[in-house]
Amino acid sequence: MARKSRKNLPQPEQAVISVQFPELDEGKIPTAIYGRLSVEDNEDNESMETQIALVQDFINRSSELNYVDTYFDNGFTGTNFKRPAFTRLMNDVRQKKIKCIVVKDLSRFGRNYLEAGYYIETVFPFLGVRLIAVNDHFDSTRKEDMESMALPIRNMVNTMYAKDISKKVWSSLQRKKKAGYAVGSDAPFGYIRNPVTKRNEIDPETAFYVQLIFQWALMGVAIYEIARRMTLLQVPTPREWHRKIVEEKDVVPYKKWGETSIRHMLANQTYVGDTINNKSTQKFFCGAGQT
Repeated sequence: MARKSRKNLPQPEQAVISVQFPELDEGKIPTAIYGRLSVEDNEDNESMETQIALVQDFINRSSELNYVDTYFDNGFTGTNFKRPAFTRLMNDVRQKKIKCIVVKDLSRFGRNYLEAGYYIETVFPFLGVRLIAVNDHFDSTRKEDMESMALPIRNMVNTMYAKDISKKVWSSLQRKKKAGYAVGSDAPFGYIRNPVTKRNEIDPETAFYVQLIFQWALMGVAIYEIARRMTLLQVPTPREWHRKIVEEKDVVPYKKWGETSIRHMLANQTYVGDTINNKSTQKFFCGAGQT
């Protein structure tokens, strides 16, 4: 049966990949591999391949499990379950295509104590789905595993680990901000982010146009006229330049400049040599910090 797999990137059309489920063995349980990696997991020298290989070997050695498909969220935190591969997995579970889910360990399933426990103790039993965590020796069909105090404690440890990582990330960002590093997503128009020093440096290709905009403004040229002149000069807009430098996409040149873009540039304190941080705040996991 054909299924849709969506890339985790904004695009005008969603790519469709046709996947054929393997033929199931009679009497065996249709089983899925689920794996997850987030940014902080890189320090553990873990990879998508090692997770999948470990779980695949477990399924191959089982006399009651039949492998169906692999679902992997690469670069997604375990502190919530809003992950594309997990969502796709749950859709297949509800359609009765999957009856058993095997993970390397419970931390790969999730690091949020309350949500992970809700799935394990409520959602999966209701849907008739079995969960196996290989390295934790956990099997939801075993009564002693479900009733053991080890399960909630293990989930709680995973939650505390995620909160600790969140605190470390927040503290690291605060140190970088105090040291004058730019910690935003990208550099403003006229600058380019140095991947080594993590500081904004003048971009020789666009700095001239920034200087031109400020010179016109100092001469009293109206903002709408500055935007018109930039359009006539066929200068890529900040958005189009961002697409080329950051998103590495083809630039569609000569788009019309808007007055809003000019106003933002003239009001941006970065252009006088300051490093601006904390323009917005966001809470980390479990209130571990803000940035």
